[in-house]
Formats: sequence, structure tokens, C-alpha cells
Amino acid sequence: MRQVGAPVGTSVEVRDLFFNRSSRFGIYEAVLSVLGGNWRPSLLVRLRLEAFFAIVALMRVRKRLTARSVVPDDEATGIVGIES
Repeated sequence: MRQVGAPVGTSVEVRDLFFNRSSRFGIYEAVLSVLGGNWRPSLLVRLRLEAFFAIVALMRVRKRLTARSVVPDDEATGIVGIES
């Protein structure tokens, strides 16, 4: 099983997705199945796991894009660096 960058359970995106579970698509159950030791998941479970990884990747991209737009440039804020 591949990891989502950080070990499963420590990434903010993984926790957000995993703990705000919805049984609509079965992603929570698929992740739980593999974490529980299902080492030969069915095709449907594997597709749900791929969807899980894709959603986490999209959440990370969105987080990076919003972080860039929130942090202002030094020139825009008028902050002058302290010279020693």
C-alpha cells in the first residue's frame, strides 16, 4: 500500500477526509478494509482507494493555492527588513 506523503493518520488532509466520512461512495470502508489487513482487495475497493488518493491530492493542491493567495508580499504590506 502506498502512503499519502506522511504516514496515514498524520496528514491533515487524510484526517479531514477520513474523519468526515460519508458512506455514499464507500471510500471510508475501502480505506478501513486495507488498514484492517485486506491485502487482496477487490477491483471496486482498489478503485475507491484510488479515489481516496486523488481527493487527498486535490485537497493538498487547493491548500497550496489558498496559502499562496493569503500570504501578502513584503512590498504590499510596507514591512521593511531590519538591517543589522
